[in-house]
Amino acid sequence: MDEATDGNQAWDKIISSNPRYSLVFLDWQMPNCDGLELLKRIRGHVDFKNLPVIMATAERKKEEVAKAVSAGATGYMVKPYEKETIEKMLKQFGPHI
Repeated sequence: MDEATDGNQAWDKIISSNPRYSLVFLDWQMPNCDGLELLKRIRGHVDFKNLPVIMATAERKKEEVAKAVSAGATGYMVKPYEKETIEKMLKQFGPHI
């Protein structure tokens, strides 16, 4: 498990990770590069087109969810969320070891 303080730091970690991340949780509201922009970067890179990315946000509006889905989000979680929601996402999209 790893974390970043902003979207640019997250991108740097994603592209330099070894081994590669198997799942990414993104907060929509991040400084310097928000979650939606980072998601677009991830999907635009050939190595990460299939990387599962879960957007975590307080945004409940259908148009915001649609933006994330059209940008390539694998899943979407609305804050606040329960431990069970995270566990469900991990089971559904996380690495199967």
